[in-house]
Amino acid sequence: MTVDNFFDSLGASIPEESKQFIRKNGQLCDRIEELMLENDISQKELADKLGKSPAEINKWLNGLHNLTFKTIIKLETALEAELIRVSSSTPVKQLYRTSNRKLQPVKWSNISPKELSNTSNVA
Repeated sequence: MTVDNFFDSLGASIPEESKQFIRKNGQLCDRIEELMLENDISQKELADKLGKSPAEINKWLNGLHNLTFKTIIKLETALEAELIRVSSSTPVKQLYRTSNRKLQPVKWSNISPKELSNTSNVA
């Protein structure tokens, strides 16, 4: 039974956001497992890279954990691959650099870690 058929059998009792969460979480877990296979990385090796237990990684890969964005970034680093792509080029907040007493807008992707830690620059 596919996920869509499963949802169809339950009818409208499941909120759409829950359906989307289940679908996307499943896709993310599938992608992580795909990258592990491509790179010949076991759950134990991934756990060691992340400082986690193999049981924790197993829980993640079975969709039993709501992964945080920070955890997803750690997974991307450990697997050396992108798991999530953000397509919007419009920043949520605008950051400015002060240069010659003028504020200049800066794209988030061009910000150094030092500037990120200095929250006084955020407008």
